[in-house]
Amino acid sequence: MIPRIDGDPSDWKIVPDEYFYGTDMLLDVERDDPKGPMRLNKIDPKDLDIKVCIGWVKGMNCIYFLYQAFDNYWEFDNDDLLNDVSKYA
Repeated sequence: MIPRIDGDPSDWKIVPDEYFYGTDMLLDVERDDPKGPMRLNKIDPKDLDIKVCIGWVKGMNCIYFLYQAFDNYWEFDNDDLLNDVSKYA
């Protein structure tokens, strides 16, 4: 089967749960100080919660990604285009 690119993730239901990566597999590795040690803290899913799966279709040279995310922080007033959603879209 080939995933449809239509915003409906239901075609990914055939993929077993063990093929999904989630927030529980991530670490916060940013530095508080550019010269200081990296943080190695678990990420709080109330702050950022993701679910990612990668699919490959046999016989085709295509990789498909399902990325679902909750983030409690959105900066829509910043015009530097670092966000995936723009107030101008």
